[in-house]
Amino acid sequence: MRKKNKRILAFIGLFAIVVFVAGFSYVYLSDPLRVDGVTNYDNERKKLLLSVVNEGKGSLHLKKVQVNGSAEPQQAELGMSYSMQLVLGGIEGSPQAAFVGLDEEPITPARKAKDVRDIIDSKMAKPIHYGIRIVNDTNMNDVTITYRYFGITKTKRIDITQ
Repeated sequence: MRKKNKRILAFIGLFAIVVFVAGFSYVYLSDPLRVDGVTNYDNERKKLLLSVVNEGKGSLHLKKVQVNGSAEPQQAELGMSYSMQLVLGGIEGSPQAAFVGLDEEPITPARKAKDVRDIIDSKMAKPIHYGIRIVNDTNMNDVTITYRYFGITKTKRIDITQ
């Protein structure tokens, strides 16, 4: 090979490494899971609904939910709304909402307003809003959510007492 070809290959290799490191850093440092709201019942923190939004570019896959540090709750489920209603208090009885196991469905990236309108108008069965329903036998002070984003395991801690 000539020197010129070797330099071009070296430059392409270096460029590919830089792009890979930048992409990995972006995913590793990003925090795409946002909690939009919290609903508790009977002025206690034994049953909560957390409205969550995926602000990332790819799907989130929930792995587990822990309360009060590292305790497992009695029940944790992913809620999905197929309407404009957020997954907060009062949605449990809605026919346009479903609750499934945490790891049964991914949380897709937040949709643009036009996409939401198209989904509703065409009556497609695609979730629009997401939430996490948690039931515990004692009051919850904090919730830790573990999820995967582009293959990287991430955790988010939410203080419920505030």
